Amino acid sequence: MTTYQKMGEWLVSAGLLTPAQLKEALKAQRAARGRLGEVLTAMGLVTEDQVLMCLSAQYDIPMADLDKIVPEQAALKLVSHTYAQSALFFPYSVSETEIEAVCSDPIDIRPSDELTRVTGKKCRLMLASPTALYRAINRWYLDLRPFTTPPTKSDIELEVVEGQIREEAPGGRRIKVQTQEDRAQLLLLLNEHTAEPGLWDKLT
Repeated sequence: MTTYQKMGEWLVSAGLLTPAQLKEALKAQRAARGRLGEVLTAMGLVTEDQVLMCLSAQYDIPMADLDKIVPEQAALKLVSHTYAQSALFFPYSVSETEIEAVCSDPIDIRPSDELTRVTGKKCRLMLASPTALYRAINRWYLDLRPFTTPPTKSDIELEVVEGQIREEAPGGRRIKVQTQEDRAQLLLLLNEHTAEPGLWDKLT
């Protein structure tokens, strides 16, 4: 069994981050109160794909090749486009007993748990980077619409869960879509609240 490593330690041991860069990133993370992976990508120290490799190794969840996934309409109808975007949760296949889905955050188990509760089907997950997943969700939900059937019970209940996730996630953290605009806002937040005024001058 592989020994679990924290993200920063894993990235350093993989040669993707130096100890000095990790120290600066942890300092910025404390100031911004964000996830380390989000802070590292916002600072430009690692890519989303490198963070994804780490998460895949940490949680033993395979990475998805979104270019090869063609979702079933029945799977897309399990959750609304809005919910899929908000939670970054992309169901693409459904059988009598199982739902296959892609997520970007293996720590956030609420979408899969709620879908299991509502449908009675087990969720099998793969991982993709936030940006790639967001684009795939938009592509398939827009390409395969319109859905002429009314919202299902699971869709309605999951919309309620969406509000809970936004407002009641542990530590008050809101689920965010990692678009470039979000990253720019995170950079501004880091720059505004960091305890060391010259931090960003040193990194750029």
